[in-house]
Amino acid sequence: MKLHRIFYSWLVLALLVTALPARAGTDFKAGVGRTDITPPRGWRLAGEFNERISTNTLSQLYARAIVFQQGRERAAVVVCDLLDIDRDMAQRARLRASQRCGIPYGNILIAATHTPNGPLYHGAWRQHLHVTAAARDGRDLQEGVDYSSILAEQIADLICQALRTAQPARLEAGRNECSALLAGNAGVNSSPDLHLSLLLVLNEKGSVAIGSLSSAPFHAGTLTGRSLSAGHPIVLEGELRKTLGPGFLPLFAVSAQGRMDLLKTPSSVAGESEFMGAALSQIVLGAIPTLKPLKPSLAVRSARVPVTLASNQIERVIAAREKLPRIGKGALTPSEETDICRILEQHQRGSNDALLEVQVVKLGADTALVGLPGELPADLAVALRHGSPFKNTLLISHCQETFTAFAGAESCGTGLPKTVADLLVHTAADLLRQLK
Repeated sequence: MKLHRIFYSWLVLALLVTALPARAGTDFKAGVGRTDITPPRGWRLAGEFNERISTNTLSQLYARAIVFQQGRERAAVVVCDLLDIDRDMAQRARLRASQRCGIPYGNILIAATHTPNGPLYHGAWRQHLHVTAAARDGRDLQEGVDYSSILAEQIADLICQALRTAQPARLEAGRNECSALLAGNAGVNSSPDLHLSLLLVLNEKGSVAIGSLSSAPFHAGTLTGRSLSAGHPIVLEGELRKTLGPGFLPLFAVSAQGRMDLLKTPSSVAGESEFMGAALSQIVLGAIPTLKPLKPSLAVRSARVPVTLASNQIERVIAAREKLPRIGKGALTPSEETDICRILEQHQRGSNDALLEVQVVKLGADTALVGLPGELPADLAVALRHGSPFKNTLLISHCQETFTAFAGAESCGTGLPKTVADLLVHTAADLLRQLK
């Protein structure tokens, strides 16, 4: 009987221990990685409506990834040193990554840093230059490889690589103001969203910083030239590694419509990159002591928002095709050039209806990130962040596709009319409430 009571006591104790909640973060893992996505020298540069052929590489271009895993839930964030994200390329990359390493398609977010000196690799303007060169020279001498297909494979491989390196990890989150970047004659109130949000990833003991994800309303660059350049993210990485270690990998994303005109930046691409990278590194380092630890709680929601484009008559498409060779020659205004590409790219889609994707990743009770296509106007970014049920809400724009078919009248300067931007923000707010 005594042995029976002892056995029963041990059984009850075992059941109680099993029923206790796991220690915070014990099953949470994170992994990071990066891959070089620099195109061959001589590739055309994006960022302007004229044919800019690169003559050198000022800095290598990278895609950087961070993968989160908790139980069966997985999510990946990839930020690329590109002007924008092509929808077809992103779809291929997400599908391949999902097939190879099991991360659900909707849980993969791919964003661009909006550097104007990245490669021109998609769109109506690129197609025109490509076809014209091939007709003239027998082949397009500036495009010796299928960059878009290679990029999709690289991103898929990168996501799987980051997942393989995932290790038990801790998270900390917070923010820091960026007003120190303002020029002397610019008031802090000139840009209502002038701050940097930061998520820091550490090893299980909290002794080593593995990587970070930060977002701020600053493009990776504004100045153009003939050099391939990642802009300030590569400088930011180098500066942070001096303090946080050579293995530290920071991802930098654009949160909202940037006001780079308010900043006191030098007048060269290299100078602008050095200034912004060094300044942002100090803002990141200044934020780290104030960050709050999270109890990881990973969950993902996404939604596809149906929108209808203005109808284009075939006459407008024909007229746009006729005017396309005049782009970049000073014969058209910037708005006319943008409208020509909008009409042609919408025609290529084959429909006036589109689905724009919104993604939300919950990382803890007080922290979530939101991924949106296009570029979010600053006032809507402030409204979304302030209305979020999560104290720390990291916004990432330029995700999954750059929707140039919206550019033109009543746009916010980046291709999203205010009515569409409002709809995306409301959808994001609904997803955040669902996850809270």
